[in-house]
Amino acid sequence: MPTGYLTFNNDRNVCSPDPAWNGTFIGYPYIEFKLALRFYASLFGVRAILWHQGEADNHLQTSTNDYEADLQYVIQKARSHLANQGLSWIVAKATYNVNVPAAQSDYLRDGVRQAQDNVGGSLPNSGGRGPDTDQIINRSDGVHFDGDKLRQAGELWADQVRDEINAQRVQTPISASEPLNVSMSLNGSLYTITAEAGLQNYYWYDPIYAERPGLNQPTDQSVTAFGGLIRCYAKTYQGAGLFRVSPLVYITLGGGRLATVQSNEEALGFSLRVVPNPVEDRVTIRVTLPRPAQVMLTVFDATGKLVKTIARNYHDSGEFNYPVDISSLTAGTYLCRLQADDLFLTTKLLKIK
Repeated sequence: MPTGYLTFNNDRNVCSPDPAWNGTFIGYPYIEFKLALRFYASLFGVRAILWHQGEADNHLQTSTNDYEADLQYVIQKARSHLANQGLSWIVAKATYNVNVPAAQSDYLRDGVRQAQDNVGGSLPNSGGRGPDTDQIINRSDGVHFDGDKLRQAGELWADQVRDEINAQRVQTPISASEPLNVSMSLNGSLYTITAEAGLQNYYWYDPIYAERPGLNQPTDQSVTAFGGLIRCYAKTYQGAGLFRVSPLVYITLGGGRLATVQSNEEALGFSLRVVPNPVEDRVTIRVTLPRPAQVMLTVFDATGKLVKTIARNYHDSGEFNYPVDISSLTAGTYLCRLQADDLFLTTKLLKIK
């Protein structure tokens, strides 16, 4: 589970709900790790945390005692927030950083490496020592892995995790939560999504626009929306522990609906248009993306058979026009479908002679 770039230069403030990390953001950057851990553990369960961090502490010359104490503190906080003291951790030796100050002659930091070894060795029944990735040198930016270095790092991790599991130093996996059931009803062009009753702390979340007013804040059992992607989190009790997470609900914005729904599609920032429509031989398919996304643009016939793949690659945000020759297709109704990451839009394409 990628968790971002973290240093212990601010001691234990990264785990505190009160002091602000770097004097600005309360609880950061640990809060991002905590949210990711609780979400993915709730959704999929978790076997262990694979900890790979320390390059910045090389630069900052963090002492052995400070690194060891702070990492132990983070481990205990994470276990507390997950309400499971058996959560396993496997700690890598990772300090390689060629961007250290000129006064430092070594690209590694023995003190931090020793702290990582100490923490890994102190977890005999709930984790252990990870791989030594400092042996992977000549990195493109002097710190991070890319290209074949990623493969090397993955192989080191796979071998070490296999050894830890075989040695029974990794606890029994924490099981995923039971999925949260939701239902939908339609009133005009608005949908009401309702989560099952009897739970506490309902949270509705739009993964495309987390900041969308009216979807990120509601804590009621139901929420109303016109379209997009929506998910609900809830808990059976107050306090720490896993959430119950609903399936990702896709509210279709396909073509052929009322104009009001088509305009609501524009409000999301995504659009899919076919011009002209109906068409005889050549058509332009227009796609608007409010953010970068992995895109697949396809055409299906009325039986659901794929007849054309127009685009299948990464797109920046913006408007894109695709001229398409459909003269070889027989007359009839086709469906043009846009997939942008997890979002699907569909509109009709009418081919005439």
